[in-house]
Amino acid sequence: MFNGKDEYEALIGKIESVATRWFERDGKLVMTKVVGGILATK
Repeated sequence: MFNGKDEYEALIGKIESVATRWFERDGKLVMTKVVGGILATK
């Protein structure tokens, strides 16, 4: 997934920057996740 520590640190830095801007704008940080699943029977 990452080609070393530098790539990982760069990605974490970008996430932190965006999260900080959202927190300053909205006063809170809302994290959501999308989950999907398929149930099948034969």
